[in-house]
Amino acid sequence: MMRERALAVSRSSGHMTMAIAGTIVVLGAAAAIFAPYLAPHDPYEVDIVNKLQGSSWSYPLGTDHLGRCVLSRLLFGMRVSLGASSLCIALTFVISLVLGMASGYVGGWFDQLLMRVCDVLLAFPKLILALALVGTLGAGMSNLILAIVIVQWVSYARIIRGMVQSLKTQDYILAARLAGTSHARILLRHIAPFVLPQMVILLAVDLGKVILLISEFSFLGLGVQAPAAEWGMMINDSRPYMLDHPALMLYPGLMIFVTVMAFNKLGDGFRDQLDVQAANKGRGWKRNGSGSSRFIRSKSKHSALDKQQM
Repeated sequence: MMRERALAVSRSSGHMTMAIAGTIVVLGAAAAIFAPYLAPHDPYEVDIVNKLQGSSWSYPLGTDHLGRCVLSRLLFGMRVSLGASSLCIALTFVISLVLGMASGYVGGWFDQLLMRVCDVLLAFPKLILALALVGTLGAGMSNLILAIVIVQWVSYARIIRGMVQSLKTQDYILAARLAGTSHARILLRHIAPFVLPQMVILLAVDLGKVILLISEFSFLGLGVQAPAAEWGMMINDSRPYMLDHPALMLYPGLMIFVTVMAFNKLGDGFRDQLDVQAANKGRGWKRNGSGSSRFIRSKSKHSALDKQQM
């Protein structure tokens, strides 16, 4: 009885956290889309006369060292952060999905070649490799997005490859092959539906990490270039005024913290919901050594594999 009550409380708390995180994400996306209409001033307009002003009716969050409206720059910075990170995740998802599914399903020399490429890229820390790529390609948002995609797709492709290798040996896949089903149909209709939910969850969690990574590179001057508004660059511009005007660093820092935390909690909530649904439908989840979820489906309830999963 106590255990059931504890589980109920835990689920209720998880639903509340997920609802709050989802609300923050939706509001942030809406603010980014309608930033030109919500911003009280032009975020790029320089007004030296009103520089470093405190909060007022005209400037709700004050002005920076060039007299630009901080609130307006935060709103436009959200457009840059969410837009660039979403583009990174979308490109990473497409590349890793195509290569991972092809590698896991086809196997052979293509699988060996792709895994050796992944081994080489994974031998370097992601941040160091991204820094090297941006340093080679040059500073700028387009080069930063390219560098992030190059270092991000590897881990996703390996996860997808492992899931596809486990799924393609299941009885219902073998039955589909015997029935003459084409490889493309097997991948799209019988394998992809089990791969996509897990990848969406991982990508939702990593979206916050990508936002943080973009802010880090912009802080170092390797991402968004002036005069564009971006949270990391706003923190960097505010460093000389940290003691006298700490709010200039506090506001963009809070935006980064809240946004990243919201995406992390939302991804965790989706993962928990998917785990519950899989358990209710009699499906199993198996964790691999890296902590990523690998989904295994069995069509026969009396098979030896089902007994092991139970």
